Amino acid sequence: MKDRSTRNRLISLIHAQKTVAQLTEDEYRLIVSEATDHTSCSECTIKELFSIFRDLNIILSKQGKQKFVFSKQKTFPNLKNAILARAKRLLGSEYEIRLNGYLARLKRTSLDDCNNNELRQIMGFLSTLERKNNTKTENTRG
Repeated sequence: MKDRSTRNRLISLIHAQKTVAQLTEDEYRLIVSEATDHTSCSECTIKELFSIFRDLNIILSKQGKQKFVFSKQKTFPNLKNAILARAKRLLGSEYEIRLNGYLARLKRTSLDDCNNNELRQIMGFLSTLERKNNTKTENTRG
């Protein structure tokens, strides 16, 4: 189970790297085959996936783009980043105060303390706020 999660996260990161590097499908397949003798990540071992991941980071670095980081700890960086971005957009300059208030309701002091379900709950809270804001905007227009 743990290996499957690691494997899935690696494959997801590799595909994100491919997108950021703006590689064509043929270029991507060539990189995979040169690193592993396979043409698809689904055929690769975890060790081979790490090899592809490293090779793609080298390409990103040469393009002057930020490298990706693989963390074995149970963090959910994409969801945390999405929460922060949405909170800033919806709540404005006082987003931290409102977000910390919601975290206190969850008995948490930061997003880093939250598990995936709690992060989803926070995102749900922000989605509800966004819907309410959109409804108010539509009512004032009409």
